[in-house]
Amino acid sequence: MRWLTERLAGWLNRLATGRFVRRGRRALARGDLSGAVAALQAALRLRPGCFEALLLLSRAYLRT
Repeated sequence: MRWLTERLAGWLNRLATGRFVRRGRRALARGDLSGAVAALQAALRLRPGCFEALLLLSRAYLRT
């Protein structure tokens, strides 16, 4: 049962991270840099090693 709980928690974590990354990508495309930074930082709090979030966040920082 513990294995299933850990798997489910990991899956939900990746799902939430993906949602924040998509939100950040859309905000960056709109030019909403503060919204992009906030969303991507939230994604990185959930999964610190998420390469896509790190890449998009660096682009947002460069544009500010």
